[in-house]
Amino acid sequence: MTIQTETVSLADLRPHPDNPRNGDLDAIKESLQAHGQYQPIVVSADNVVLIGNHRYAAMLELGYTDAAIIRRNEQHDDPNAIRLMLIDNRTSDKAITDQGQLFALLEALDKQDSIYGSGFDADDMDALRQLAAAPDLENLGRNIGPPTDTDNWLNVTFRLPPDLAEKFNTYCANNGGAKAAIGLLLEHVEL
Repeated sequence: MTIQTETVSLADLRPHPDNPRNGDLDAIKESLQAHGQYQPIVVSADNVVLIGNHRYAAMLELGYTDAAIIRRNEQHDDPNAIRLMLIDNRTSDKAITDQGQLFALLEALDKQDSIYGSGFDADDMDALRQLAAAPDLENLGRNIGPPTDTDNWLNVTFRLPPDLAEKFNTYCANNGGAKAAIGLLLEHVEL
């Protein structure tokens, strides 16, 4: 199967009126500024964007006049066109990122040059650095052993941004540990 692309005027395209996704235009504009358009926009037979609605909007904001597209045979409201738009969003949602591998790639890129144009910034690097320093819970579980019928404990894992983590840790240190802190949180939750 050969996929044919063509170049069209952005003025001839329209965003899909029912696209449920809200994209990060700033990140997309950064990508376009760093790399240009490297993926075609997918449009319906009636020139409505099916895949790449936010790429289209970012290109307009940056002053692009033309874009590479892939044209589908369906009208934008055809069930197949809608399924295509939805599956593109959903497959992205279902992706799982190996945080350790991501951090290693970004760290190497940052040492060689810069992370600009990767979609990540210094705050993201700091958060990934903290995750990389966290204990390996899978190995910790192996060392402690599997839960038993008599454990009767609920295992809860959560992540806090650095400012809240510091407050949580301070509260724990001054008020009887994590059990007291979580108990206080649960007192203020309506179940």
